[in-house]
Amino acid sequence: MKKTFLILCGAGLISLAVASCNQAPKPMDSAAITAKADSVFNSKKQGLVDAANNACMTDGAAKTKAVCDSICEANGVKM
Repeated sequence: MKKTFLILCGAGLISLAVASCNQAPKPMDSAAITAKADSVFNSKKQGLVDAANNACMTDGAAKTKAVCDSICEANGVKM
């Protein structure tokens, strides 16, 4: 009984997969492609800008401190 049920389920899944493969993809015109690309870009843009700004500020502060320490050490100033 259990084996028969599994065979029927497997056959059903295979038939669905074959049926979906026979459908042609929906073509998109250039306006739809541009709209989709703009939508994806706008949804991810702010996150990327924030990540870049954080990386720049963190990296810039570390480099500034290293240069300042180097100048102070070269001039014999203790901090």
